[in-house]
Amino acid sequence: MKPLKLTLQAFGSYGAKTEIDFSIPQQNLFLITGDTGAGKTTIFDALVFALYGENSSNTNKKASTDLQSQYIGRDVTPFVELTFSEKESGEEQIYTVHRVPHHFRKRLRGQGADIETKEELALTLPDGSNFNGKIGEINAKLQDIVGLTKEQFMQVGMIAQGEFMELLRLDSSKKKEIFRRLFDTEIFERIVAELKTRNAAMQDEMKNLIQRCQGMVEGLSLPAEANADLLSLKARIQQAKTVSIVDIEELLEKLTPFCAELQEQAQAMEKDYAEATMQRDRSKQAYDTALALAKAYAELDHITTQESDLISQKDMQTQKDQLGQAINAAYKIAAHYQRWQDKQNSLNQLSAQKTQQEEALPLLNDAAKTAQEELEQAKKLHQSALQDFSSLETSVKAALNRLHQLKALQTQALTLQEQLQAAQTKLTTARQQEAAFNEQVKAWHKRRDELASVSEKAEKCQHQLERLQNWQNDHLRLTALQQEIEKANQAATQAQAVYKQAHAKHQQAQENYLTQQKLFLDAQAGLLAETLAEGIPCPVCGSTTHPAPHRLNEDTKPLERQELQKLAQQVDKLNQQQTQLAEQAGKASNHLQNTQQQFSEGLTKLAQNLALYISLPDAPQLADITPHLSKWQSMLQQKQAELKKQAAEQQALQQHIEQSDEKANQLKETVTQAEQTYHQIDNTIKELEGQQKTLTAQNTYESAEAAEKALAAAQLKLTEAKQNAKQAESKNTRASAARQQAETLLNDASEKIPHLTTEKDNALKEYQEICTQLSMQENRWQPLVHEYSITDGEKMLQEVQAYNNLLNNLQGRKEAQTALIAGRPRPELDKCQEAQKKAHAEWQKLSQQLQTCQQMLSHNQKTADALQKALSTRTDKLASAARLEGLYNRLSGKISGYRMDIETFVQRHYLTQILAAANRRFAEMSSGQFELRLISIDDAGQGKNRGLDLMVYSTVTGKVRDIKTLSGGESFMAALSLALGLSDQIQANTSAINLDIMFIDEGFGSLDDHSRSQSIKVLKRLSTSDKLIGIISHVTELKQEIDNQLIVRKNDKGSHVEWQIS
Repeated sequence: MKPLKLTLQAFGSYGAKTEIDFSIPQQNLFLITGDTGAGKTTIFDALVFALYGENSSNTNKKASTDLQSQYIGRDVTPFVELTFSEKESGEEQIYTVHRVPHHFRKRLRGQGADIETKEELALTLPDGSNFNGKIGEINAKLQDIVGLTKEQFMQVGMIAQGEFMELLRLDSSKKKEIFRRLFDTEIFERIVAELKTRNAAMQDEMKNLIQRCQGMVEGLSLPAEANADLLSLKARIQQAKTVSIVDIEELLEKLTPFCAELQEQAQAMEKDYAEATMQRDRSKQAYDTALALAKAYAELDHITTQESDLISQKDMQTQKDQLGQAINAAYKIAAHYQRWQDKQNSLNQLSAQKTQQEEALPLLNDAAKTAQEELEQAKKLHQSALQDFSSLETSVKAALNRLHQLKALQTQALTLQEQLQAAQTKLTTARQQEAAFNEQVKAWHKRRDELASVSEKAEKCQHQLERLQNWQNDHLRLTALQQEIEKANQAATQAQAVYKQAHAKHQQAQENYLTQQKLFLDAQAGLLAETLAEGIPCPVCGSTTHPAPHRLNEDTKPLERQELQKLAQQVDKLNQQQTQLAEQAGKASNHLQNTQQQFSEGLTKLAQNLALYISLPDAPQLADITPHLSKWQSMLQQKQAELKKQAAEQQALQQHIEQSDEKANQLKETVTQAEQTYHQIDNTIKELEGQQKTLTAQNTYESAEAAEKALAAAQLKLTEAKQNAKQAESKNTRASAARQQAETLLNDASEKIPHLTTEKDNALKEYQEICTQLSMQENRWQPLVHEYSITDGEKMLQEVQAYNNLLNNLQGRKEAQTALIAGRPRPELDKCQEAQKKAHAEWQKLSQQLQTCQQMLSHNQKTADALQKALSTRTDKLASAARLEGLYNRLSGKISGYRMDIETFVQRHYLTQILAAANRRFAEMSSGQFELRLISIDDAGQGKNRGLDLMVYSTVTGKVRDIKTLSGGESFMAALSLALGLSDQIQANTSAINLDIMFIDEGFGSLDDHSRSQSIKVLKRLSTSDKLIGIISHVTELKQEIDNQLIVRKNDKGSHVEWQIS
C-alpha cells in the first residue's frame, strides 16, 4: 500500500480543504516540518483515519466528534479522502476512500442546537465503481486490501510519536498475536488447540474408565466373613480419591476364587432347599384338610340353629300368606267397582248437558239474526264516511301545498334580505381593505429604504466575531499551556527530587563500596603479613627484612570477594538508575522551558492583536485579557442578533413588496365580486315578491292550521264509522259461533247417551260376577281396601315366599355338609397350624439364604466379567493417552522449564530473519555498538513463554542485556531498525501485503549528530526503492539533510501545507 494523495477538510487543525500530493517529491524520503502544534501529526492521523476510522495514537484515543476542526464553521462538512495504490498480481491498482467522521452540522434554517450527523464511508474500486456495503463491511474490505489491522499497520508502517518503543517492549504473547497475521502461523495455534481437545477427550476417557471400574467395585457384594484381603482392597478402592489401577487388577485376581466358593455354597443350599420344600408342602396339605373339615362342622352347627328358628315361625307364615291373598282379591274387586261408578257418572253429566243445550238454542238463533242486521247497517255508514273523507283530503292537500310554497317563499325572502345586508357590509369592508393595503405598501417601501445598509453591517460584525473567535481559541490554548506549565513544573521538580535521592543513594553506596574495598585490600595485605618471617624474601617486594608489616583489625571483619563483587554490581545498577533519572529530569526541565516559551510567545502575540482594539496594561497577564474577550463577545453577539432581526425584517419587507401587486389585484377583484353579489340578491328578492302575490290569491283556507283541522274532523268521523263496523262484525261472529257450538254439543250428547248406557250396564254385570267368583261381597272387600294398600298384600306374599326359599336352602346345605364330614371326628387345628408354620419358616429361611447366595454369585460374576473387559483395553489406551499428552504438553509449552509453544518457536524463525535485516541498519546507525538478539532458547521457556523477547548485545562490553535498558536515542534507532527489518521480511515472505510506506514521527531529537546522520543515511539508501518514507520532525538539522520538505504552517484559520522541493 502506497499513498498517492491525501485530502483533508474541517479535520483537526485543518479548516479549509487541503490536498497533499505525495507524487510531488522527487525522492521517496521527505521531511514533514513545522512548529510544534502546527499540524504535522494530524497528517498522520488523517491517513490512519481514512483507512481505519480512528486516529493514529493508541494511548490518546479521540472520539470522532473530537476530530472536527474548530477553525471553520460547522456548516462545512469534515472529511478525509485518501487515494492509494496496491499491487495485486504484479499490477498496481488505485483505490480511493472517502470518510466523513461523526460530527455536528449547523442548522440550515432556524435556531437551536447543532444537528448530530453520523459517520459516512465510501470506497472507490480500481474499475471506478463503488463498493456497496455497510460501514463495517467497507472497513473489513479496506483491511483486506491493506492486509493489516490498525494496530499491525501502526507497528509495521508507522513509528508514532511517543509510541516507537511499544513493539520493542511488548511481551512475547502480544508479539505473537501481531506476527500470527503477518506470517500466517495461525495453523500452529489450531494444531495446539486440536491437540488440547483430543488430549482432554483422552484424559476424560481414561478417567471415565477408572470411574467405571471404581463404580463396579463399589457395587460388589461381599459378606463380612469373606477373604480379608478382598474386603481390604474393596475398601481402599472405594475411599481412594485417585484409584490405582493395580488395586483393581489385584481385586480382580482375588474375586475369581471367591466366586467359585460362592458356587459351591449355592449347590449345597439347593439340596437343603428341595427337602424343606417337600416338608412344607406336606404340612400345608394336612393343615388345609383339617381347616376344611373344621369349616364343615362349623357350617353344620350354624345351619342347624337357623333351621330350628325357621320351623318355629311356620304357623305365622301361613296366616300371613292367607291375608296377602285376600288383600289382592279385594283390590281386584275394587277396580271393577270403580269402572262401574265412572260410567254411571259420565252418563249423568251427558244427560244434563243435553237438557241445557235444548233450552238455550232458540235464544241463540234470535241473537245471531239481530247481529247480522246490525253488521249490514254499520258497513253502509262506513262506506259513506270513506267517500266524504277522500274528497276532502284531496282539497286540503292542494291547499296545504300552496300554503307551504308561500311560507317557503317568505323564508327565502327573509334569508335573501339578510344576505343583501351582508353583501352590503362585505362591499364596504372590501373597499376599506383596499384603501388600507395601499397605505401599508407605501409604509413597506419607506422601511425597506431605511434598512438598506443592514447586510453590510452584518458582514462587518461577522468578520469581527470570527476574529474574536480566533483570539478566544488562542486564549483557550494559552489556558491549556498555563495548566501544562503547572504540571510540567511539578513534574520537573519531582524528577529533580527523585534524581537527587538517586544521586545521594549512589554516593552512599559508592562510599560504602570504597570503604569495603579498602577493608578487603587491607585484609589481603594483613593475611600476607602473617606469613612473613625474618630472612625470608617478601613475595611482593623481595625484601628479607620486615620492619612494619600490616596487622589486621580484630574488630573489623572484611567482606568476601563474591560479596564485594555483588556490592560493586549494586553500585553500577544505582549509577545506571542515576543516569536514567538525570536524563528524565533534563527532559522534564526542557519540556517546562519549551512550554513556558510557547506560552510567552502566544500571550505576547495575543496581546499585540488585542491592543489595536482595546486598552491593556504594559505587561498584560492572561487574566487581564479574559474579561475583555467575554465583554466584547457579548457586545458583538447582541449586535449580531439585532442585525439578524433587521435582516429578517428586510427580507420579509422585500417579500411583502414583491407580493403587494398581486394582493392589490386580489383586493380589487374582491370589491368587484362584492358589487355583483349585491345586485344579484336584490333582483332575486323582487322575483319572490311576485310569486307570493299569486299564491295568496289561489288559497281557499286562511291557514294551514284551518285546513288540517277540517281534515282531522273528517278523519275522526271516518274512524268512528270504521270502529262501529268492526264491532258489529265481531258481535255477529260471536253470535254465530255460540249458536253453532250449542248445536254441536246437542248432537254429540244425543249420539253418546245410548252407548254410554250400555257400557254402564256391562260394568255393573262384571262387578257382580267378580264378587261371586272370589266369594267376597262389599262388606268383606271394602274394609280390606280401607285398611291395607295393594303394596302391603304383595309384600306379605313376598315375605312368605322368601321364608319357604330360605328353609329349603338350609335343608339342602345341611345335607351337603353332612356328606362332606362323612362321619370324621372334629380336627385339632392348633396343632396342625403350628406344624405348618414351623415347616414354612424353615423353608423360607433356606430360600432367603439360597437367593442371597445366588444373587451375590450372579452380581459378583458379572462385575468380574465387566472389570475383565474394561481392563483388557487399558494398556493400549494408556499408551495412546501418554503419547498424546506428551505431544500436547511439548507443543503448547506446558512442560516446566520449556514454556515456549510451537507457534512461538516457528515465529522465532521469522523474527531471526527480521533481526538479521534490522541489525544491518542498527549496526550502521549505532556505529557497530549494538546488535538486537532474541532471548536464548534455554531462557525462552523459563517461568513463562518469553520466546519472542528481545535483548540487546553490546560489542563494547561483550554482554547481552534487556532491550529496556537502552537510552531514548538508542531505543529510537532500535525501533527504527526493527520496523525496517519487519517491513523487509513481510515484503519478502508474502505478496499479499505490499507496504510501501513508513512514517517516523519525532525521535530524532534524542539522537546525537553522528547517530542522526547515520540514521538519515540508512533511510536515504532505503528510499531508493519504491518505499515512501516521511519523517515528521521540527529538528533544525534535518532540514539541511533532507531536500524534499512538506512545510506545515498554522495561523488563525488553521493549518496549511506547502511542498518545498530543493
